[in-house]
Amino acid sequence: MSRATARTRALLGGSFLLGLLLAIAAYVLLYYRALKYRRKVWLHSGYMLATPLILWESPFSRLLIGFVPGLGIEGPADFPNIILSIVLAMATALAFCLIVRWRVGERGLPFLVAAVFIAAQMVAMGLLGDLAIVRSSLGFLGNVPSVVVVAAGFAAGALTSWAGWKAGRRPAARETSATQPA
Repeated sequence: MSRATARTRALLGGSFLLGLLLAIAAYVLLYYRALKYRRKVWLHSGYMLATPLILWESPFSRLLIGFVPGLGIEGPADFPNIILSIVLAMATALAFCLIVRWRVGERGLPFLVAAVFIAAQMVAMGLLGDLAIVRSSLGFLGNVPSVVVVAAGFAAGALTSWAGWKAGRRPAARETSATQPA
């Protein structure tokens, strides 16, 4: 690992951890609700279409760093531009979600849910990455074996799939027993 990579992780690791945890929570909720409302086209498709917006910041912030003057990374002094570009990229996703919600009304509820998560990511990554509890959590997670992390991810995905599928089942039809004449 290069010194620049190590320094970036030390400087921004807490912010990245918070962003990742919120992204995981968003994906779990959006996917669960997509499965739960699979019989309602607007809601199902809205939740599925809202999922990529959670990580829109990842590619778009890199474009901002590469093409927006003042956001470029020339050296360690420019590392704070990374979080700034991420927050600006999230702002574009947040604006998109709010515009969709405004344009389609109640059918845009999935985008409002995504907007809440994106706003939380903006606040957490922009302001809370240096909290002591975040730093200690980052150190703890760094010592967890990869197989445990991967297994937890698979378990969360399986549980979410099962719960969402079960929640979206049609209600059981009531059995009406016809009385037989004697």
